[in-house]
Amino acid sequence: MTKTCFVIMPIQKAGTPEHEYYQALYRDFLKPTLMLRGYEVERADETQTTGAITKDIIVRLAEADVVLADLTSLNPNVFYELGVRHSLRGKGTIMILDALRTNQIPFDLGAYRVIQFEGKVEGLGKLRQELDGFVSTLNNETLDRRDNPVHDWLPTLPLNALETATGATESRQRARIGELEAKLDLYRSKYGAQDEQMEREKISPIEIIKAARAEVSAGNSPFDLIRQAEDYVQQQNIANFLEVVEKIFRMKMIRLTSAQYLTLIVLTGRLGLDEVITAIFEYALEVYPTDSGIRRAQLNHFAHSPLPVYRSRARKELLTEIGLVIKDDGAVVVPSTFNYSSAALLGVMLDAYHRDQLHAEALKITTALIENHAGLTTVARNHARALMNAQLQEEALTWYQRAIWCSDVDDTSVAWLGSDLHNRERHVDALEAYVLACLTDPNDASYFAQAADELSVIMKESFLPNLPDARRKLPDAIYNELTHTAEQALLCALSCPDFSQDDLQLCRRAASKMEEIDFELLLRLRMVGSVSAEESGLRLYSLSARVGFAKSVYGALKSSVTEPPKLIST
Repeated sequence: MTKTCFVIMPIQKAGTPEHEYYQALYRDFLKPTLMLRGYEVERADETQTTGAITKDIIVRLAEADVVLADLTSLNPNVFYELGVRHSLRGKGTIMILDALRTNQIPFDLGAYRVIQFEGKVEGLGKLRQELDGFVSTLNNETLDRRDNPVHDWLPTLPLNALETATGATESRQRARIGELEAKLDLYRSKYGAQDEQMEREKISPIEIIKAARAEVSAGNSPFDLIRQAEDYVQQQNIANFLEVVEKIFRMKMIRLTSAQYLTLIVLTGRLGLDEVITAIFEYALEVYPTDSGIRRAQLNHFAHSPLPVYRSRARKELLTEIGLVIKDDGAVVVPSTFNYSSAALLGVMLDAYHRDQLHAEALKITTALIENHAGLTTVARNHARALMNAQLQEEALTWYQRAIWCSDVDDTSVAWLGSDLHNRERHVDALEAYVLACLTDPNDASYFAQAADELSVIMKESFLPNLPDARRKLPDAIYNELTHTAEQALLCALSCPDFSQDDLQLCRRAASKMEEIDFELLLRLRMVGSVSAEESGLRLYSLSARVGFAKSVYGALKSSVTEPPKLIST
């Protein structure tokens, strides 16, 4: 029988150096070492993504032959889960701690073995050796040996509380029955008519539970099916993936949650199965007919579908959803209830218009909206886009600017202005807009990356002859430190928690135009969190440092491009 190991450790926010460190520690050291000893290894975040302790986590803490707990950073989630494990199992728990990141073992655990190591190459080698030795002795220890304070101070506790409760098999069955009983309400709410039919036929609820138990025993619980689907997507195994989807459609007693349906849709999209996505949406809305999250995701899917028939459907359904009415003569009637929620769907709907080259129709809609809702940034920027697609470029620029002067301005509106100015080759003006976007959302790497790219274009252009004299020049304070400013912008981008593959490519492109910038060095700083002593002048930027950089650059650039016109008093 396969032995199991469940790993609990800090995860940290995706994109941060600490997240990369814990990912590498688990992937490259902990998991391989335990797998060589015959263990099937799983980590808490592979079980759930909410950050909350769930039933799946509790079950694994109770059932795993070994739990490996990383105490580094004294993470509260880890310690809570460790406490659950210590309460349920008297042995089979291994504790480790990176002494470079946390220099003291908590007092209550000081009497127990904790493998201490240093999170660098030599220290990780020692960790692997000690961990391997520790695991190899687990099966040789005497039966009554405890490894935690709970079982030391309460020696009458059984070594395995779950098995002792009533026996492992019966305990698992009881747990599954409890889960399925909770699902019955969902079943009744979805299939009310069938539920009445069952009443007429005097079908016992116990029979329903038995049928649901059979589905779970066959590996058809929602958790199992989603995990299978994820595995098949990783393998690009479309046939087996579709078998899982078919099972989900055929399940009678158990249903996925709305969040699980959205996860399934994302997985289906990775395989490019557009028609299957549509079918899943239809089925999910049968199960959850009032779920706004599923409905909005469906409309977004239709609006961006490669199939014209679905884009047409998106236009019709989004008009209804927003409350807009287009009369036979083409006039657009805007509802009095149009608000921020309606405006959030506007851009999705107009995507479906512009993709099918229906620019005149889109402009009619935005023009009608502007009459009463010009103060909404979403309406203003989408009107600007409609004007641009209608080849009314100067009017479009005016409305891109008006969008960033709205009281509810967001980073998207500022970025759209920057993109329009970039396309007009007004690179200093575009830089001003992108730096303002950095201030609006200093956690989004794309804006710092775009600012760096504009700086690289400006630098390249500065060596070209015959540039128009009317083109705006950089202020001396920035021009004289142009390379350094671009490097700072790149470091800000690399320091952001929201950093994507697209951001990486844009940063690399910007750096490639500046020979003095060693981008691979900057990238290494993001990946490992430090550089060598001779390169110690480089550092990642904190949130406050990113804001300070953006404020400084924007202060030097600020002009009528982004500053609203001042009212003249009489």
